[in-house]
Amino acid sequence: MNGRRTILPKTGDRAEASAIAVSGSDVYIVGWDGDDAVYWLNGRRSVLSKTGNSAWASAIAVSGSNVYIAGWDGEDFNRGDAVYWLNGSRTVLPTIGNGAEVYSIAVSGSDVYILGQDDREAVYWLNGTRIVLQEEGEYEANAIAVSGSDVYIVGRINYWLIDSGDE
Repeated sequence: MNGRRTILPKTGDRAEASAIAVSGSDVYIVGWDGDDAVYWLNGRRSVLSKTGNSAWASAIAVSGSNVYIAGWDGEDFNRGDAVYWLNGSRTVLPTIGNGAEVYSIAVSGSDVYILGQDDREAVYWLNGTRIVLQEEGEYEANAIAVSGSDVYIVGRINYWLIDSGDE
């Protein structure tokens, strides 16, 4: 805080913090520790529920007394579920492929927006409903924000030039 480094407690050999949110005097940080998705509230570490071998938390939003954490839970990084936790209760998001990823979360009123990738498609979930932003390709949606009825999404698009050999 304010230029001062804070070391978060961990139990595994490797841990990483992915996102942070502040509400009042509370500081929430999410990430992973070993094979667990975790969050730290004011430096105190808590493990989120999982069903697979490993999980990670990549995004967090706080709205009133509700804490929304989005991430991944699966057998390995090629087979898993996009998930979110609301106050610690885990919900699986609908996907069409294996290895869905979640990058960002935003809350506006009672609406929950979760941004990610599923089956090589840039997608977001609005209250659990999957919405395709861009069909299969090298598209990546990285962050989402909501203001009133406007939804803002940033990312990148790679275009591939295929040389047919014709001169």
